Amino acid sequence: MIEHPELRLLVISPSENKRPEPWLRLAEELPHVTISFETSFSCSLAGYDTVISIGSASQLHDPQQVLSFVAAGGGWLVMTHLDEYPLPPEFGVKTSPVGQETE
Repeated sequence: MIEHPELRLLVISPSENKRPEPWLRLAEELPHVTISFETSFSCSLAGYDTVISIGSASQLHDPQQVLSFVAAGGGWLVMTHLDEYPLPPEFGVKTSPVGQETE
């Protein structure tokens, strides 16, 4: 069996949609993955490898807190639902409908 390094994920999702993603159920089954859930970026990011913000949770953060986390080697994945919520400006890109320009 392949031994994987421990991966500590922090999923930040609005309270009304706390565990919305089916892939999270799969990730929870992996023995080397630990997943914690929060509703905002008001918590400490210390001790996590990657932060995943879902939907409107991406709009509720202190950019400096997350940018410092990323600069120190952490990962930040923003999961937007279509064009419902724009990506944070720190990403330097905007979402758009699928079309030839984005394929």
